[in-house]
Amino acid sequence: MLASGASYMLEVSLGLYRSGYTNAVVQWYNSTDSAYIGQEAVVQCYLWYSNSARITRFVSRALILDTDITGASVTVYPRVKSVSSSGATLGATNYTHPTVRVWRIS
Repeated sequence: MLASGASYMLEVSLGLYRSGYTNAVVQWYNSTDSAYIGQEAVVQCYLWYSNSARITRFVSRALILDTDITGASVTVYPRVKSVSSSGATLGATNYTHPTVRVWRIS
């Protein structure tokens, strides 16, 4: 939950353990206004036999200005918009972990 009175920069870094074909989109979601906001993280990986366990990272960012927060607060979180997969796993793995960063800009 982000309180009014400041602006915020949001960032989510996704870990992907690739073990199959994956096509996914992750983006910040404003549940207060029921809308996706900011930049999408687009995941597109294809299974190649020589690197079927490749680790990759994808980042989604959003800037929320104080004027965007119309009430006392707004609730936002990273959310999967779409995914089509064949054996891949989005999220924490043995190799890398998703991270969320929030910068408050006064």
